[in-house]
Amino acid sequence: MIPEAVYSIESVTTKRSRDVSTQLGSFRYHHVPDSYYGIGLRMHRTKAGNNYLIASPEKALCDHFVTVKGLQVRSLKSMVEYLVDYMRIDTDSLTAMDLSIIKAASRVGSKQQTLHFLEEAIRCLN
Repeated sequence: MIPEAVYSIESVTTKRSRDVSTQLGSFRYHHVPDSYYGIGLRMHRTKAGNNYLIASPEKALCDHFVTVKGLQVRSLKSMVEYLVDYMRIDTDSLTAMDLSIIKAASRVGSKQQTLHFLEEAIRCLN
């Protein structure tokens, strides 16, 4: 959804927040409540038969807004600007998004107003 390279893997967890550096890269884990954590997760299976959970694109966007400290999006206009100008998000990738996941996250997550603006911005950009 964004054109930049990834330098750190960001994840949410119901356990405590922490940062881990390994030979594979840097990993940052952000604590979220149990009620928020399970929204928008998908189960996948590797070719070797191992299962893992991964956030849907909608949940990954919500996770970004919930975990970034100091980010204050106070209007629909500022959300659109943040998505397009700061994140440089591919607006075509927003057309297939399941807005019910964002709505569910906004009901139980922190930054409810910000997530509401995210939902509305995606509607406007489609």
